[in-house]
Amino acid sequence: MQNLRTSVSFVALLLCLIIQAQPVTKIEVQLDVSKKERIAVKVFPPEQKSDWRYVIPEIIPGTYMKINYERFYDKIRAVDVEGNKMKVKKKDNVFLISGDQPLDYMTYEVEQSQGDWKIWDRILACAGTVFTEDGYLLNFQLISGYFEDFKDLPYEVEFLKKKDLFAATSMNATLRSAEKDVFRTNNYFELIDQPILYSEPDTTSFQINNNRFKIAVHSETEKVKAEMLKPRLTKIMHAIDSFSGFTSEEDYHFIFYYVNKDRLKGVLKTFGMGSALEHNQSSIYYFNEAVWDSTFSNLDWIGAHEYFHTITPLSLHSEKIHDFNFETPDMSKHGWLYEGVTDYFAALLSAQYDLSNSITFNMKWAVYTAEKQKPRSFTESSQNIIKKNMFSWIGKIGQLGNFYERGKLVAMAMDVEIFENSEGEKRLIDVMLEMRKDFEGSYFPDDQLRDLLVKYSYPEIGEIYDKYVEGNEVVPYEKYFSKLGWKYYPKGSKRPSFGRFGIFYDDENQKYYLKTVKKNIIGFQKGDTLKTVNGVDATRENALEEHFFSYIFYPEENKELTIEVLRNGELIKLAEKPAEEKIKFPQIVVQKEFTEEQELFRKDFYEQE
Repeated sequence: MQNLRTSVSFVALLLCLIIQAQPVTKIEVQLDVSKKERIAVKVFPPEQKSDWRYVIPEIIPGTYMKINYERFYDKIRAVDVEGNKMKVKKKDNVFLISGDQPLDYMTYEVEQSQGDWKIWDRILACAGTVFTEDGYLLNFQLISGYFEDFKDLPYEVEFLKKKDLFAATSMNATLRSAEKDVFRTNNYFELIDQPILYSEPDTTSFQINNNRFKIAVHSETEKVKAEMLKPRLTKIMHAIDSFSGFTSEEDYHFIFYYVNKDRLKGVLKTFGMGSALEHNQSSIYYFNEAVWDSTFSNLDWIGAHEYFHTITPLSLHSEKIHDFNFETPDMSKHGWLYEGVTDYFAALLSAQYDLSNSITFNMKWAVYTAEKQKPRSFTESSQNIIKKNMFSWIGKIGQLGNFYERGKLVAMAMDVEIFENSEGEKRLIDVMLEMRKDFEGSYFPDDQLRDLLVKYSYPEIGEIYDKYVEGNEVVPYEKYFSKLGWKYYPKGSKRPSFGRFGIFYDDENQKYYLKTVKKNIIGFQKGDTLKTVNGVDATRENALEEHFFSYIFYPEENKELTIEVLRNGELIKLAEKPAEEKIKFPQIVVQKEFTEEQELFRKDFYEQE
C-alpha cells in the first residue's frame, strides 16, 4: 500500500513538472485607464529566439467580417534578453520582431474599440473592448495576439487591477487576489473563447438539475442589476432544458455590459447596441441602459439564440471552425446552419414554451428578407462572405442577414420533412444533437454536410439541401405554413386593421397595456390597460388559450371587436369594426379555424403559438 502511494505521488509530481515545463505564452495586463481609454500589456514569449511573427487576428469565431484589429495596438516595443530594443515592423496584421539576441518580452498599449469612428471596419460592440475606471469589457483579440507556431500551447494571463474589481469569466483562475488575478487557458483559441468583464461585483446564479448558470452585470448608471435578469433567464433555460436538454457540461456564464449611451459621441454611437456573441461556456451582451421592458423579454430570442449556439457551431462544425484560421479568414460554406438553424430553434422554443419571441413574427420577416435578397447559393455566399473592400460591405451585410432569415426557412422545411417522415418521432433538433454527439471534439468535412444530413435523417433533406442551400431558390414557405394554418400577406397587401399600436405585458402587475399608440380607429390611448377582449378576461392564460390577440391584430372583415380598458381608474368600453388598409409590413395570419389535418399537425408539431 505504501509503495502504491509512493508511485501515485511520483506520477502526480511528474505530471506537475511536465505541465510546468511546457512552454507558455505569458501576458500581463495593467487595468489602469490613467492614460485615457488605453491599457498597457506586456507579453513574454514561450521560448527564447530572436525572430518572431506576432499575429493579430483578422477574424474571430462567431463573426463574419474581416476586421483590422491591429489598428488598436500601439507603441509596440520589443526588448531582448540583454535589455536592448529590437526591430519591430508591421506587415498587415502581423508584427515582425527581429534582433541579434533572443526576445525577452514585448510591450504595447491597446486602445478601446468603443467609440471607434470607422464605418465599414467597425467592430461589433459585444466583440469589442470598453475601458472605464470601474468597468472593463475585454475580448482578447483586442488584447493579445499569438506567436506564430505557438497558438496551440497554453496561455497564462495576469491582470493587475484595483482591489474592488471582480472578473466575470468562464476562464479558469489559478489565482484571485485583491490586486492580481491569474488565468490559464490551454491554447489561444480558448483565450479568444473566454472574454472577461471586470467591474464591481454584481452577480447572481441559478441551478437547473445539475447545471449552474451564472449572471454578471455591469450597468454604467446602475439601472440594471443581475437579480433583475435572473427570472427571465431562468425561464428561458427551463424551456431549453425541456426542448433540447443542456449542452454545456460546465458552469455557463451570461455576461452583460449595459452602456449609458448618453456619454457616447458620434452618429454611430449606438452601433452594436443589443448585440451578443456566443462562446462555449459564456455569452456576452452589449445593451443600452434604457430598459424598455421590465421583464427583459428581448432575452427570449437573443438569450436562447446564443445558448443554442452551443449545439452549432460551437460543438457541431466543420474543419473551417475546428482549425480556425485567425490570420487569414477561411470561411465555412454553412453560415445558414450556424445562424439559420440556431435562430429557428430560438423561434420554435417560444412557440412551445410561452416566451415572447413569436414564431410567426420571426417567419414573416424570414420570408420578407429572403424575397428581397438577390438569389444566391448559400454555400457560395457563406464561403465568400468576407468583404473585399468598403464598397462590398453593404452587400455582405445583406447576405449575412440572409443566413439568419432564409436559413430559418430552410430549417423549418427540414424540420417538417423529418417530422412527417418519422411520423412525429424525430425532429431537426434530434438530428443536430445526434450529430453533435458523434462529432464531439472533432468536426465534419465542410464538403460533406449534405450527405451527413441525409445519413442522419431522410433523402428528402438532401433534396432540400440541393435546391435551397446549394441552389439559390427560396423555400416554398406556403407549403409548410399551410400545414400550421398560417397565411402570409406581403407588404402592401390590403388587410382589415384597427391601426398601429403596441400592446405589452407587465409581469410585475400581471396586465396587458398599450405602450405605443400611433394610429387607431377603435379608440385606444397610450397607457390603457386591457380588461376584456370580446368578453374574455385579458389574462396571459386567455391570451394563449383563446388567442384573443388574433382578433386585435388580425381581424376579420366586418367583424366587430369589443374591448374594455381601464383608463385613469375608469372602465371604458370600446367597440369598432376594422377598416381595410395597406399593410406597411408583412403579416402571417393564423387561421381562426383549422382543418382536422391541420389540428393534428399543430398538436404534435407544437402546443402553443
